[in-house]
Amino acid sequence: MKEKIKIGKRFAKGTSSKSARLSYKAVFEGKTYKNYNNKNIIFPKNASVIFQKDPKYFSFLFSRYKFVSKMIDQNSMVAEFGAGEGFGSPIVSINAKKLDLYDFFVPSFLEGKKFIKSFKNITFYFQDILTLRAKKKYDFIYSLDVLEHISPKQENLFINSIKRNLNKSGTAIIGMPTLFFQKYTSIENKKAHINCKNYDDFKKFLKKHFKNTFIFSMTDEVLHTGYEKISPYFISICTNKK
Repeated sequence: MKEKIKIGKRFAKGTSSKSARLSYKAVFEGKTYKNYNNKNIIFPKNASVIFQKDPKYFSFLFSRYKFVSKMIDQNSMVAEFGAGEGFGSPIVSINAKKLDLYDFFVPSFLEGKKFIKSFKNITFYFQDILTLRAKKKYDFIYSLDVLEHISPKQENLFINSIKRNLNKSGTAIIGMPTLFFQKYTSIENKKAHINCKNYDDFKKFLKKHFKNTFIFSMTDEVLHTGYEKISPYFISICTNKK
């Protein structure tokens, strides 16, 4: 039997304390976060599909973005290469002075532009990252879940673009699923992941372009230094570009 809820009614019958009711009332009326935009944010299309299909994936995704956010210096100029819809990008923007997103896929760009409009320090650019020559140099450039989609024949264009758009003392953070993990991933990912690497190849590739390269493993939400040959995800910090 469906319960009828009167318009204007705030609480179900019960013994909840007055203080609890007042705190919920404040949230409902927008008083708790009065300095923030109280408009609802709508998920971008791809994120909506993933959330319905496998919502736990976002705990993994957000952990990667949180790691990047913790690594960047506050008040720094930051760029994300291959931002997709920018769904995890606001996590990084909290610590950045300015965050620029770049993607070359029209649907992702259009969805992302709508999604990030409430975040004042994020700007989304429709641009192929392989040919990008930004008007400014960045303190940090990060790219998550992008390199595995780039042909090995073009991977040097990718890394050279990062170097070209970084400050002399800038830092690159690059994350990607490992070659080992591909036998456990979905059919769709197996088709799309054309350039996954094992630890040694990933390290060798990055060392060609940066003097200092530090590679960590991630298993689900957990960053660690466990046995790299069976890790599902790598995330690297690279400094002192060559």
